Amino acid sequence: MVLVYSSMLWSQEKTISGTVTDNEGTPLPGVNIVIEGTSKGFDTDFDGNFTVFAKKGNVLIFSYVGMLTQKRTIGNNSTITIKMQEDSNTLEEVVVIGYGSQQKTSLTGSVATISAAKIEKQAVIQTSQALQGLSPGLTAIQSSGQPGADGASLQVRGIGSIGNSSNPLIIID
Repeated sequence: MVLVYSSMLWSQEKTISGTVTDNEGTPLPGVNIVIEGTSKGFDTDFDGNFTVFAKKGNVLIFSYVGMLTQKRTIGNNSTITIKMQEDSNTLEEVVVIGYGSQQKTSLTGSVATISAAKIEKQAVIQTSQALQGLSPGLTAIQSSGQPGADGASLQVRGIGSIGNSSNPLIIID
């Protein structure tokens, strides 16, 4: 009877909760958490918190774009704190697009990266002026000369862009 009761306790799921942060302590929302060997998956909330129902001995796999994947085995603790580390090798290969992300090699459009060091070397007042000479095919047309009012129209390869759109997606990180 004791053996049956102890095996039932061992096999029952328990609630594991915790927080996932980056290496600076900032909470990471949307981290994927999967129980290894199953299709059970969870995500962290906006504050990096999560709750998982798993058995003792299960392995949790934590993955996030641009971060190294981490594994944790569930033991007696009911709280886990995960500190994700940046993976600089894969960070350069992913490009954020308007509706998701893609590998840089599968893009058909134009992608340009301008480092902060290049922008700092220029003596300009407007952000659009700093980008104009550094990205191939980018034209910045100022509609006003007022300082601080960066109302420039940015065009990539002129007005004849795909879909007749003259508004490129520019991401500043």
